[in-house]
Amino acid sequence: MSDNQDCMKFTIIEYVPSNLGIGAQDTTLRTSASKNKDQKILTTITLPMPSGGITDRNSVDWQNDSLDPMQEAFGATAMAMIAGGGDAGANTFKKQLEAATAKEGKSALTALIAIRASEKAVGANNLLGRVAGLAIDPSLELLFNGPQLRDFSFSFKMTPRSKLEAIRVRSIIRTFKQAMSVKRSQSVLLLKAPHTFRISYLTSNKSHPYLNRFKECALTGCSVNYTPDNSYMSYDDSDPDGRSMTAYELTLSFNELEPIFDDDYENMEGAVGSFDHIGY
Repeated sequence: MSDNQDCMKFTIIEYVPSNLGIGAQDTTLRTSASKNKDQKILTTITLPMPSGGITDRNSVDWQNDSLDPMQEAFGATAMAMIAGGGDAGANTFKKQLEAATAKEGKSALTALIAIRASEKAVGANNLLGRVAGLAIDPSLELLFNGPQLRDFSFSFKMTPRSKLEAIRVRSIIRTFKQAMSVKRSQSVLLLKAPHTFRISYLTSNKSHPYLNRFKECALTGCSVNYTPDNSYMSYDDSDPDGRSMTAYELTLSFNELEPIFDDDYENMEGAVGSFDHIGY
């Protein structure tokens, strides 16, 4: 590859646990400089850009949630009881239900309690709809539930043109396979995490400003197609090292170890205000 050719760099590093939540003094995320300095770089693989499917998808988990007046009353009661005892809880429950049915009057409150009790007694649902053609307002709302981790998949077709290139292709495939393998520990009860990866798109040996960045990733899947042209073909050579397949297709699946946060954009190379890169 020429110096100006766009490419992908995969840096294999030793996995270092984050130790978050168990009393560790360093509570920063693994993307911080304090974590990165502790990770040993094992090897680096540089490949041409994948044949297709260069995409990213950032997502956040939002879910529908409902809270009808009865549930709201019980929730407020539970919190009041925890904070102020049983009497406070009872008073809160009464006030919540009276406020919820203020426009309809006490008769609506009595009917609502009676129908709820009847549903429990006979094991039926939605008696309110059958009896009165009404439904309790569920106060439906879309609520933030948490971040999500991104996943990526890349496919590379490698066609060695010489014995030396064939050996190099074999080494690349072997390295990816071994790096993702689970490590044995000295204990028969425990296993150690596989190595992890730093991935980057490069152009002229610098981070590509028009393609996304990555956080530290785990290689979750490595698939090799030894007959990508739909027929078995190998080179004719008397030396087994020269009997390479004429082509290989390597497919790699990665998952980031950490979600993307807003301040990640400001802490990465290039301030967020300059917009001189796409970011994560």
